[in-house]
Amino acid sequence: MSKSQSKIFSSFIWKFLEQVATQFTGIVFQILLARLLDPKDFGNLAILITFTNFALIFIQSGITVALIQKKELEEYDICSVFLICLLIAAVLYVVLFFSAPLIAGFYEEPNLVGPLRILSIVLFIGAINSIQIAILTRAFKFKIMFFCNFISAMLSGTIGIVLAIKGYGIWALVYHTLLNRAIVTIVMAFFVRVKIKIGISRNSIKNIFSFSIKILAANLVSGTYDSFRTLIIGKNYSKEKLAYYDKAYTYSSYISQLSSNCISGVLLPVFSEKQDNINQLKGMVRKSVRLTSFLMFPVFIGVAVIAYPFVMVLLTEKWIDCVPFLIIFCLLRLPGCITQIDKQILYSLKKGSVCLIYEIIILLLNLGAVFAFINFGIIYIALAALAVEYIGFIAYSIISFKIYGYSLRERIMDMARPLISTLIMVAIIYPISLIPMDIIWILTLQIVFGIAFYILLTYLIDREDFNYFLEKIANIFKKASSKAKSEKEVHNCQNLNESQDNVDEKKEDIVGNREDDE
Repeated sequence: MSKSQSKIFSSFIWKFLEQVATQFTGIVFQILLARLLDPKDFGNLAILITFTNFALIFIQSGITVALIQKKELEEYDICSVFLICLLIAAVLYVVLFFSAPLIAGFYEEPNLVGPLRILSIVLFIGAINSIQIAILTRAFKFKIMFFCNFISAMLSGTIGIVLAIKGYGIWALVYHTLLNRAIVTIVMAFFVRVKIKIGISRNSIKNIFSFSIKILAANLVSGTYDSFRTLIIGKNYSKEKLAYYDKAYTYSSYISQLSSNCISGVLLPVFSEKQDNINQLKGMVRKSVRLTSFLMFPVFIGVAVIAYPFVMVLLTEKWIDCVPFLIIFCLLRLPGCITQIDKQILYSLKKGSVCLIYEIIILLLNLGAVFAFINFGIIYIALAALAVEYIGFIAYSIISFKIYGYSLRERIMDMARPLISTLIMVAIIYPISLIPMDIIWILTLQIVFGIAFYILLTYLIDREDFNYFLEKIANIFKKASSKAKSEKEVHNCQNLNESQDNVDEKKEDIVGNREDDE
């Protein structure tokens, strides 16, 4: 295996562990909050987050990617970007602060004014955190990011639960969301020391923002649909129905972020190093697609199969209406974890304009679907979004083939064996739901048998990739063990040297005392 492939795999695993820990912790706390609070509180939070997330696009989108992609990053690059991001955050915060009463009035929820003004503080936090993430990602410090995100998820989740128990309602959700971003930024500050100087370099701004502006535009286009969809549903339907839709979308998003954050965080810096060698890029992409399919297909499809017992056991019956949405959105996320790899390739090749055109087309299709089905019901909007996502997957496959020769046929072959193993697993665990027993046992058996059979099927059908995966996992822990052993030996040698120095000092003191006595 080449050094680049080894770097991809080890970094991917650490990034994957980080995302597993943080996303799993986030899901656990979200489940607890959902049991404690009313669906209406989550519907109102969905509206608030729509505005803050859309504003964050102007601050974060493209900046992190541009800093990672830049071959030589200087101190004045970081300072210039940081000051510009803070300035943008300040302007957007003022806009949201004074717009809060209008937004609350539009949705006939006067109690949203205060929460929106407090939650908007996240804009300043996002400006700082985007720089931290870029620096750590460039250095492949995913282990540090793992601990920072995990600590933040635990602390913010605990505070959110305490506030929910005390009856704070939507404020519990607001503080949970805000503190999650704030704590991770504070913890990362101990590892990322950035010396900020007053002043802006025009060359830095020109070089970085000329690259990031295309990514910003693409993310604005894609973010417009998510924001528009949530706002339209919140206005035309009850906050409870919006909560069912958004809760399912959020849970599927947790799984999707597990994949996309690993891919974008790990692959972009490696792809950028190899941007001049198309053949090597294609080889790394194929390996990444196989690894992503191996890890994510059973998760997405498995959650779709156990959606009913999952909601009944963990969220209780009051959330049962979100089951069909959870199934649809899990299937919707499947192609996204693969096309995310294509995006990183295009960014590394400085083809951001292609991503922008793609996002505009997808936006138009999604907006058309919303207007076409808004009067038929929310479920039809979700189904239309599912269809658009698969159309986009085919489009990205065609684009990838034309740019770096990765054909749809090769792509399907790379995904085939993990998909076959997953479908057989589904055929085995689905009949368990038909057995007349307690719903908790059904959920437990489906999860246990699903994991066991997928591992067995992967070993039988895709033994090469399975052995490769286990081998690399073993190598990572072996390297970690060797590093710890080496550090211990160095520490022991230092202690031995210190002890020898102490002995020599004592000898000198004894000799000196004798001379004094004489």
